[in-house]
Amino acid sequence: MKDKAFVYHLYDQFNALGFVGSAPYESTILDHRSGKRTTSYQFGTFSLPCFVELHNRRYRNVDGKKT
Repeated sequence: MKDKAFVYHLYDQFNALGFVGSAPYESTILDHRSGKRTTSYQFGTFSLPCFVELHNRRYRNVDGKKT
């Protein structure tokens, strides 16, 4: 929940540039082992080379897995 304001801020910025494919939405997942719920916020963007580059900088392949 702490990142909700940040996600909406990013959405506003990307939407103004025409990069947005879907509005922000909330997703809640239940961890059956601990019984805790985790809430996340996300939105979709179009596939653009600048986003691929950002993704590649953030996530690296280690033994064939993104980390």
